[in-house]
Formats: sequence, structure tokens, C-alpha cells
Amino acid sequence: MNRMIFFNIGWMKHYQGLEGDSIEGGGSFVEEYDYPPCEVRNFQPYEGYMCGFVRVGGTIRIERLGASRRDESIDGVLVVWVAKSPSNGTVVIGWFEDATVYRCCQSPPEASGRKREGRKEWGYRVSAEEKNCRLLPPAHRTLVVPRGKGGIGQANLWYADKAANDAFRQKVRNFIDREQTSR
Repeated sequence: MNRMIFFNIGWMKHYQGLEGDSIEGGGSFVEEYDYPPCEVRNFQPYEGYMCGFVRVGGTIRIERLGASRRDESIDGVLVVWVAKSPSNGTVVIGWFEDATVYRCCQSPPEASGRKREGRKEWGYRVSAEEKNCRLLPPAHRTLVVPRGKGGIGQANLWYADKAANDAFRQKVRNFIDREQTSR
């Protein structure tokens, strides 16, 4: 439970592209540039892995997860994906267990479906083996994530690394363990 980070993204059902799905709450970027954000493929497997994206200003400060300032990535992180639900506030929608988190956005592999001709490619900031990734069905997205002081703020990432967050981090770990056993 030591290395945990929360990434806030838009709300979707499947996160495997826009065919048969749509994104809600994708932020001003979607409205300003009129094309879908990179997270639309966060739970689309590619060669046994999943690559996830979250829009952040600049880099992810992976040293807050235990990396050195020279490292470009850190392994063994629990990445918790959250999104604003249409009815329940911000909730946990899924996770990548034992993930690699990258300081900077990574270019997608050629055949991954994340490249787009004539447009910005759908890069990624985290990867994990497919077997370690879980997207919850909308009916199971019930764990509410605190917002504001002591919770996730306006940024799309939350390290939750203060002692005051320990109880919530344990609540998330317990929720994930329950969901894993109910598979």
C-alpha cells in the first residue's frame, strides 16, 4: 500500500475508444480542442498490457512515490483511476495494480491503436500488465473520493501521501480487495 496515486479522468463506461461509448466531464481540453482526450483508451489491452493517460500540467513528481529525481519511471505503484460520476460525485472507477508510472508522457507503440493519423497521438503515463488492471462496471463504482481540503483538488492527480490520508488509502485498499474477491 506504500505507493499509491489517484488519477482523475473523464467518465466513460468502457475506456476502449469512442465507438459505442462517450466521455463526460473530460474537462476544458475536450471543449477547447474538440477531440477526445487520451484517456478514452485507458482500459484497452495491447499485447498483455494496458497503457493509461491522465492530463497533468508538466510532469508527474514520481519522487513523491519513492523514485529518485533522476528516475524516469517507478514500478510497483497502485494507480487508482477516479472520475466524476453522473450522480455520485467523484468515485473510484478502476485501478492498475503493480503499475509503472512515468515522469513524462510516453509515445504509444505503433500498432497499439493509440496513434492517430494527422492528430496528436494518444500517449500514456502509466502501464501495467492487463491481468493487474480492473475497470469496474458503473454499478460497482461506489467508493466516493474526497474533494477539496484533504482530498483530490483541481489537479488531475492526487498523491494522498500525507498521514491524514492513511485512513482513506486503507479504505481504498479494502475496497479493491473486496472487488478482487467478487470477480
